[in-house]
Amino acid sequence: TLRKERGGHFVCFVLSAMLLRLVVAAALAAVLATTTQASIDIYVSAATGSDANGGTLPDKPLRTIAKAISLRQQSSHLPATLHLEAADASAVATPFVLTQTLPLASNTTITSFPSPTAIGATQKPVISGGDFLLLDWKNVSAGVFQAPIPSTLNVGYNTLTLFIGGKRRQRVQTPTLRWVRQLVPGSGQERNKFGFVFKPSDIPAHWNTSEKALESWTVHGFHSWTKSYESVARVFRENSTIVFRHGSPFPYGDYQYCSDRRWVIEGAQELRPAAGSGQWQVRRGSSSGTSPSSEWMLVFAPETDTEAKLLRSLPVVVPSVPTLFRAFKQTGIVIKDVTLGYTSADCGTQFPSCDQDLAADLSAAVSLKAVTNVRIENCSVEHLGGAGVSIDSQGAPGTTDKAVVRRNLFVDIGASAVVVSGTNIVVANNIVKGFGVRFPAGVGVLTKSCPHGSIVHNDISGGWYNGIAGNWGNDSSQGIVVAFNYIHDNGHADDTGICDFGGIHVGTTGSKELTHIVNNVFANITAFHNGGAGVYLDVSSTAVNVSYNFVSGTITHSLQWHIQPNMPVVAGAAPMVFDNNVFVANRSSVFYDAKGNTALLWDGYTKAQYTRNIIQIDFDAVPSYKAIFQGLSCARQLPHDLPANCSSDFLDSFWGDTFRANVYHNLSAKALPVGFPDGLSWGQWRARGFDTDSVAINPGLDGQGRYHNPRLAALDIQPLDTSAVGTDWAV
Repeated sequence: TLRKERGGHFVCFVLSAMLLRLVVAAALAAVLATTTQASIDIYVSAATGSDANGGTLPDKPLRTIAKAISLRQQSSHLPATLHLEAADASAVATPFVLTQTLPLASNTTITSFPSPTAIGATQKPVISGGDFLLLDWKNVSAGVFQAPIPSTLNVGYNTLTLFIGGKRRQRVQTPTLRWVRQLVPGSGQERNKFGFVFKPSDIPAHWNTSEKALESWTVHGFHSWTKSYESVARVFRENSTIVFRHGSPFPYGDYQYCSDRRWVIEGAQELRPAAGSGQWQVRRGSSSGTSPSSEWMLVFAPETDTEAKLLRSLPVVVPSVPTLFRAFKQTGIVIKDVTLGYTSADCGTQFPSCDQDLAADLSAAVSLKAVTNVRIENCSVEHLGGAGVSIDSQGAPGTTDKAVVRRNLFVDIGASAVVVSGTNIVVANNIVKGFGVRFPAGVGVLTKSCPHGSIVHNDISGGWYNGIAGNWGNDSSQGIVVAFNYIHDNGHADDTGICDFGGIHVGTTGSKELTHIVNNVFANITAFHNGGAGVYLDVSSTAVNVSYNFVSGTITHSLQWHIQPNMPVVAGAAPMVFDNNVFVANRSSVFYDAKGNTALLWDGYTKAQYTRNIIQIDFDAVPSYKAIFQGLSCARQLPHDLPANCSSDFLDSFWGDTFRANVYHNLSAKALPVGFPDGLSWGQWRARGFDTDSVAINPGLDGQGRYHNPRLAALDIQPLDTSAVGTDWAV
């Protein structure tokens, strides 16, 4: 009991009590500060975990990533790391199988444990969009096996992606066919998007073409520079007409230079996998194969006898999840040191035939939209139905808030390996081996709009289409740098190939600020018929700096600068720069042997600087090359609103351009052929004021684009150093 006393003792007592309370509060705050959790760690083991565990200790892991994500969301205000157990290199890894797309919250890291540095030679934990199953295979004929498909496996006639033994397998299909005529004569006919007239022999008389039977069909329809996957509505045998449900974006027959009337039937029930083909088929029937039933059967023809003997031990994966992880308007997401694989493909509703140009909107294994500060690093991304990684970054320009895709391995990608857009993009030090495998318009690295982005030190090969591509129009990618990339061995010249692309293929329509393609190597690019260039600047490109690149082994133009008809270029654009490149024209194709070829295709008519470049052609060994320069006059491309230097004279397109200090060399003879614009000879070209200080001598090139003729030093041509091109690691 307190008593009021004289002399202010009561007041002094109250002050002492307040001080005591402050001391206690401070001590309590200190205790709380030491016990408050700054972040959370969640451990997951597909082999030994249980979702009944707490998951916060390495020896009490969860079993599924879905449970880990749920637990992480309970503490969404804290940074969290999901540690996925990695298997020893000698063990059979148990995959983390997802049954649905999982959302990622801000400040979430997905990685392996132990870390790669601690476990040495190990397998990354595998995150899969489909279960791994062993089937009860039975040999039903020479080299052909059959197994009932468990009801838990989502398999039917619409199954397009299937893997056996860690390898993508092709559903059974016909050889490439050629249809005979359009439904309606002429170009631009809407009806021609929905079918064509085929040869009667293309669909054998004994095939069932009822609407029910056609459910198993998928038609590959080549309609332009790419192809559609068409579902079939009807087949009319009386007039040999096939009609598709959805149709293609381009009428069949409008782009014959590339499509060549090609089509393929996939999945028809009368087709059987041939022994040794590695193809598969699904059908309904009993396990004995003697009578029909409601049971789904998988029929497969192993490629080798060894594969046939091991078949019962080879896992079958039918992906059911198109996207493993997604995020929208999140920040601080990191995925590293894991394997992302085995996804299905979702083409969306806008392009049901899966034929959007550049396969731009196909589902991706990792889809991060409107994000900031994200990293995908040191991952293996493999065996995908659709695209690999798709990131739309919204980081503030000029900050360290970047979206980084670095040091990943992309293998066997159904569409594009990397799709990026937005600010502060860095795609660096990645290896891409095989892209566009199912959807050939997929790109190694697709850049939609990346101002001041960096696409550097990547190794991109094994695709059907462009190594790097993008729409950089209207300065949407101003300042982007594509540098030190090794883009090689892309494109297919056989009937599976598509057309109209290059090692890099971009359009900078309407741009005034420079973009940069520098210090790259483009080698061995081919195509079916038209295409297979090195550096392809399309749709009236302007303001591109192409410097210090080495281009060799392309079946057509080392450099192609194309003006889109009726698309004038923007006024005031920075001049094009082509400086210190080495262009070696040493390869052709049957198509170009007949059509004729040229080292440089130059349709551009805006200001350009063409300096210190080396062009070497072997006109005797590769006779398809008829000229060094070729192109169309400006007036043939722009019939209206012509600029001052635009006329029917091709030479007027070079008005105001700078050509100096270049080297031209015909490897097979001492003299240059008549190969300059308008059929001018070397002397006539120089007499017009171009290349007056350039030379026609042997530069002494080696296989790396380095010259060994000392006379070139007087022209200030710098030797190329390709040793820094590509990645700093290999597989």
